[in-house]
Amino acid sequence: MINFLRYIAGACLIVLSQVLVFNRIEIGYGVYIMIYPLFLLILPFRMHLAQVMIIAFLIGMSIDFFLNTYGLHASALVFSAYLRPFVFKIIAPNEDYSRGDNSDKYASSSRFFVILLLFILVHHLWFFLMESFNLGELLFTFMRIGLSTVASTFIAFFIFLLFLLKTRTER
Repeated sequence: MINFLRYIAGACLIVLSQVLVFNRIEIGYGVYIMIYPLFLLILPFRMHLAQVMIIAFLIGMSIDFFLNTYGLHASALVFSAYLRPFVFKIIAPNEDYSRGDNSDKYASSSRFFVILLLFILVHHLWFFLMESFNLGELLFTFMRIGLSTVASTFIAFFIFLLFLLKTRTER
């Protein structure tokens, strides 16, 4: 029950930080910092895919509600949630993901960085391609995807190291 409440609090915190802080940061060149995909990576491995996709939908719709983006964040996050098991199996195919605890899987920060990079890239591909929905701006869209992926990955990884890894080592 306590873990459930931690996940609820974490989801609320990540939605609020995305809406109130990271959406207000303007770097330029259409770069958006999106840290909320990080939340799906810290969910337990044993969660059923349907549960993860429902959580992704609720988080995405919460962000869409505050930003008036009409389901864009929700669709990108649900797509990412669907590909979550495949991302884990691509990076570490021999790991046993049937265990519920993620803490020992993230013992290697470099492995988590690669998983986070790939996961955010998948999210950003969907998000920016659906946002522009125009082949005439394809080069600019791919530039935005690349720059936003780099910025989002580094900030999300810093948040992971600062908050999540610290609390996992304290337990």
